[in-house]
Amino acid sequence: MLHWTPTQAGWELISVRSVSADGTLSEGTSSDFNVFDTRPYVYSSVYPDYGAHGGVGIAGEFQLNTPLPGVEAYVYQFNDGPEVVVDADPNFPLVTVNWTPEHSGANTLRARMRFLDGSFSPERVYAFEVNDAPLVASADYPENESVGQPGQPGRFTFNPGRDDVVEYRYSLDGNADEVVAAGPDGRATLDITPTHPGYNILMVSSVGADGTTSAQRHYAFRVRDPYVRVSSDYYEWAPRGGLGSVAEFRFDTELSEVAAFEYQVNGGAWQTVEGAQSVTVSVTLDRNGENLLSVRGRTATGTTPQTDYPFLVGTAPLVSSSVYLPSGSTGGAGVPGDFTFVQGGPGMVEFEYTDNEVNPTIVPADANGRATITYTPTDAGSHTLRVRGRTADGTWSDATDYRFYVN
Repeated sequence: MLHWTPTQAGWELISVRSVSADGTLSEGTSSDFNVFDTRPYVYSSVYPDYGAHGGVGIAGEFQLNTPLPGVEAYVYQFNDGPEVVVDADPNFPLVTVNWTPEHSGANTLRARMRFLDGSFSPERVYAFEVNDAPLVASADYPENESVGQPGQPGRFTFNPGRDDVVEYRYSLDGNADEVVAAGPDGRATLDITPTHPGYNILMVSSVGADGTTSAQRHYAFRVRDPYVRVSSDYYEWAPRGGLGSVAEFRFDTELSEVAAFEYQVNGGAWQTVEGAQSVTVSVTLDRNGENLLSVRGRTATGTTPQTDYPFLVGTAPLVSSSVYLPSGSTGGAGVPGDFTFVQGGPGMVEFEYTDNEVNPTIVPADANGRATITYTPTDAGSHTLRVRGRTADGTWSDATDYRFYVN
């Protein structure tokens, strides 16, 4: 039997070989084991024991724990403050204590355990550093929240993270530094106006009476975009649909005070649709080529800035059928169905259609650019009727793919 006393906590490795009478060494064997620390373990995500973190006035959680049995309480002390006793469950001795630093720089947590027999463990000294960067607060633009609008000023307060602060240096989104004097209490309150929507970063440092500068605090807040966002399958980089097609446009806003939307197409009459923050409208297209949809949100005090949404309309014909609808499963193999083609651009004199890209067939258009055919699918399943129109000079329109499913 070998007696050995560890001198430190942590993992240890022991290796053993035997020696025979003639001095021959055997193969070695080894085993590792963990030596428990007799002091409590301390952990804090806000105030780790490396680097400067947090700040004056920023609360942090500190976890006290141990693998040792029989712990009934922890006794801890921050800096030169009073000792505090917190009870622990001997079967699950993890406890969490909250503490808010009053000064930056070096701080200390001292902690020890009290066992069921009344004895105490050795003391753990947990040293950590509190950041001396100033704290930033704003009721108008709270940190990491979406509020306000570009051009809308907000009030900000800079609170000292160190003693003898005489002024603050700050910049918004990397612009040139500005300076504001600190009051007798070391604080400064001022109005700052964001100029763009989305995330804004306010960077603030303090200057002491001795001329030294603190660490920099980064304060992020999000400014709401006052413009209505428009989304649609119709856009400005590729034409879609044709005359008579119905386009859907979705309006979204970040402003909770918007109660309705006003919109117009190509300078026509303004129309109003009720709805808070998000609505979808349907527009029947009556112009090929470039189109412009304009929209604004309406609030109790007025309207938001106008959003202009350009989009392109093609010349694809409009296709419809009362038997073979574009949704669901209808008709059947050998069941005839009427299909109506309506020109998607002016001057169509005939239409060409194919079923699943085979058997192209030409039909004349009437004076209004319309044609109706009777088509009988020969098999069940998915079908695509591709239709395009042609003008008198031989110009083909865009094509429409009319998809339907045959029973």
